[in-house]
Amino acid sequence: VGAEVPFEREIEFALRQGGQCVAQARQIGSDKLADVRQRVADLRCIEATLVQLVDRCAAARGKVSCP
Repeated sequence: VGAEVPFEREIEFALRQGGQCVAQARQIGSDKLADVRQRVADLRCIEATLVQLVDRCAAARGKVSCP
C-alpha cells in the first residue's frame, strides 16, 4: 500500500458523486493505466539495451570500450 496519489483522489471523488461521475472515474483510471503500461514498456526497452551493453562488455574484455 503506497501513498495516495492525486488521480486516486479524483477517482474516489467521482465515484462518490455517482451517475456521470462514474464514467469520469472509469476514464481517469483507463488513462492512468495506459500511462503506466507505456512507462513499463519504455522501461523494458531500457532494460533490454542495458542487458546487451553489459553482456558485450563481459564478452569482449579489453576488445571494446565499455559504456
